[in-house]
Amino acid sequence: MGQNRICELLGIKYPIIQAPMNWVSGADLVAAVSNAGGLGTLGPNAGAEKITSDVELTAERMRAQIKPVWMRSSVKVLKPAATRASRS
Repeated sequence: MGQNRICELLGIKYPIIQAPMNWVSGADLVAAVSNAGGLGTLGPNAGAEKITSDVELTAERMRAQIKPVWMRSSVKVLKPAATRASRS
């Protein structure tokens, strides 16, 4: 499949973006999509056993879930693109 603007902007092979589904998009699904050439995204409650409204607890849970997958996959962290003003 040929490259297009989305693939170039996101640094992915295929123009496939996995939606951050609330409960089902865990680190394993994100890694599988990313390793297959798409853009995997982690949902806000991925891997949660109970609902929490504490931002710090949610962030810590997500870090704990991502770390083992990060070590065995090619998951990328996207950096914000340069704005048009900074390009000129």
